[in-house]
Order: sequence, then structure tokens, then C-alpha cells
Amino acid sequence: MQVKLDLTPERVIFMLQQALSKEKEEWNPSLYKTHTLESEDVTAEERDGIVQWLAELNYQLRLTPETFFLSVAILDTFFGLVKVKPKYLKCIAISCLFLAMKICEEDEVVLMAEDLIEVSRCGIKVADLVRMERIIVSKLLWDLKKVTALDFLQVFHAFLMFMCPGLLIGQYATGSGGLLCLLTRKLQVCLANHRILQFKASTVALSLISLELEGSLPDWFAITVALQTFAEVEKMEIIRCRELLTQILTPHYCHDHFVTIRQSQAAKCKMEQADVEEIYDSIKRLYGDEGMFFMGAAREQ
Repeated sequence: MQVKLDLTPERVIFMLQQALSKEKEEWNPSLYKTHTLESEDVTAEERDGIVQWLAELNYQLRLTPETFFLSVAILDTFFGLVKVKPKYLKCIAISCLFLAMKICEEDEVVLMAEDLIEVSRCGIKVADLVRMERIIVSKLLWDLKKVTALDFLQVFHAFLMFMCPGLLIGQYATGSGGLLCLLTRKLQVCLANHRILQFKASTVALSLISLELEGSLPDWFAITVALQTFAEVEKMEIIRCRELLTQILTPHYCHDHFVTIRQSQAAKCKMEQADVEEIYDSIKRLYGDEGMFFMGAAREQ
């Protein structure tokens, strides 16, 4: 799901509702065991390693972020359905990437199976790739269009463009598109850590935006609460997810706008102590009814 530039507020609301509905139908927390000598299944470390390999391959082939996120979603779903031996990891991963390419990329971008195998150096044959594709498609009942954290990130970003476009553009030298690119890169880093799979994709995307806005906008908390309420994300889930994302991202980034651990702890206290009525008053001020959802927010900013 790619967000177009000519969206209306009503269309953004519809897209979010569709994504939330699909997430509710298909989401299950993915749990991976840590490495043990007795384990014959794919471990958390092996899963994270293969996701990092997919990220590097996706970049090397100049594929879209959508392809990478979908390939990992297919991978995690498949691992949740089938016990996999580590020796088949690359075969499964490259097959998931190949399937995602066919869904997300233009036809002229999709490589032939032989070329993909050669470029990736995954050490399998075309027949192995074709066979694994069939297995994955069969196990997933042909439902490959998974909703991802990137889908929610793009929709929430579109929300922000209606709510406070001037403030966002003023905070990022490359404009609002620069914010989305920055958040996408951070989300890719997070995806290579199995611990985020305990949270829904919508929670991860919203928490990441909340962290970024905390270092950029004075009204970040009201915006977070508004998005949280409309997306039906639990407050405590956002708090827990924000803490985890801070742990994951702090070693990777020193961006001026990114929240520190101390700021995250302060934000946790603020969210825990906030008065419920006050929160809903701020939502009403930001949104009004759905027809004036974003216009009122833009005026107040």
C-alpha cells in the first residue's frame, strides 16, 4: 500500500480503517526462541540475521521499501506456520523476496529467477526457488498482501500532513518527505530485531512517529493521543513499544530529533499521569467530526 500525494482526508481515514481491519484479522505475535544447543528450529538470532541479509539485498537491487517490508511479513508469517530448519533459511528468505517483488515492483524491475539467485549468492537452484515459492503460497493460503508497519507509517504520515504540514516542513530541511524517509530507515532497523514482533504493526509505526515528534514539536503529545485514539492503539502498548524502539535505535542513530532514553522515561510518566478527560478534550479540539477531521487540527496548529 503506497500513499499517493493527492489523497483527501476522507481517503486517508478509509485507508487506515482498511489496514486496521486487516491487521485485526491476521495479526498474531511472533515468538522466536533464543539460541540453544538443543534447538533445531530457526532461532531469534538467525531470524534477525536473515532479515538483515534481506535488507542488504533489497538495497543492492534498488528495490522499494515496500518490497522489503512485505518480504519480511511473509517470512515471519511462514515461520509462524511451519517449523523450519536453519539450513533452509536463505532459500525461504529469497523466495519471500521474490514473491514480494512480484507484488510490489513494476514488471520491468522484477528479476528472472536465475538472475536473482546469481546476484544473491544464496546457493540454491531455480527448481528449489520455484518449489519453495509453492510451499509458501500454499501455507499462506495465497494471502500474500500482508499489512506492514510501513503501510501504517505512510498513512500516519499522511495524517500529519493534514494536521500540521507547516510545522513538519519547518523541522526538516528536505521537507515532509524527508521525515518519511528518515522514519522508514529507522523502521527498517527495527524490523531486523525480533522483539518488535510482540507489537502490532500499527503500534510500532505510531510509537516511532511519537518518538520522532517528541524531539521536534511542542504538541507531540496531543498529536500522539489523537492518532492513538483514532487507530485504537492501547496507551500502555505505545509506552512499552516506545521504550523498546529507543533501546533498538539508540545504538544506530544520533539524530538531533530522536528521543533519548531519559526523554522516553519522562514521556512515559506524562502518558501514565495524563487525565483521561483532558486527553479526550484535546482530541475533540484536534478533530471534531470526521468530515472536519483535519481542517480543525490544521487551524489549531
